[in-house]
Amino acid sequence: MAHCRDLLLCAALAQLVSLGASFHFIRESTDDLKALQVSIAKYPPVRAVLSGSLTIPCHIIYQRPLPTAETASRHGVRGTLRVKWTFRANGKETEILVARGLKVKVSEIYRNRVFLPFYPDSPTDATLVLSELRSNDSGLYRCDAQHGIEDGQDFLEVKVKGKRFPAQ
Repeated sequence: MAHCRDLLLCAALAQLVSLGASFHFIRESTDDLKALQVSIAKYPPVRAVLSGSLTIPCHIIYQRPLPTAETASRHGVRGTLRVKWTFRANGKETEILVARGLKVKVSEIYRNRVFLPFYPDSPTDATLVLSELRSNDSGLYRCDAQHGIEDGQDFLEVKVKGKRFPAQ
């Protein structure tokens, strides 16, 4: 029955188009509807040089007022903002760190090489600093943020430049 209805609708639309009618379909971006957006600055481009350090600015923007303890419980939003950085290269994704509240958990392979310079003083600034860059640090870096049921993410591709010389 639904198939017939769909065919009739298509036939009616085809008839209207043949008579010169035009249609404009409006699609709202789901990002425009989100209450939480994540933005990694693409300009100026980040510079990544072998053995140097890399700073990736990531900002979390609330499109609505940040929930307070009172409004959070009233609206069913639990907990605090959670920030997660991941790295993807050669089809493999690796967690760099997760930050929530006053705690930052750094993955073992990034320990002593990575930190969030403005966190937790400014929880909506999730800028990542990665030091002692290696050639295998080239890849896709993603900043994820989640607060209650709201979430957002952005990513940046990084290419580490420079040559490694063998030890003499």
